[in-house]
Amino acid sequence: MKLKPIATFHSPIIIQPIIENSVKHAMPYVSRLTIEVLVTQGSGRGRITITDSLKTLDPSMLNQGQGLTMTKKRVETGNGIFLIKNGG
Repeated sequence: MKLKPIATFHSPIIIQPIIENSVKHAMPYVSRLTIEVLVTQGSGRGRITITDSLKTLDPSMLNQGQGLTMTKKRVETGNGIFLIKNGG
């Protein structure tokens, strides 16, 4: 099966700020942090799931800084859905 590229979702400009945010906010509390990035596609849509081992991300954190807010706008501009699940 040949998959169609989902360039909008593979873009480092989407993934990088979330990884940076995770490192910035988690490292003061842990000596080791594991970050998992899972990129999948189906039904013509791409999905990026990023989870860190501290799992403290909360939807209320959106709009408190530039990183997540700008990333959300980029995802939605590409017709994507940006979702933060409570607890990572």
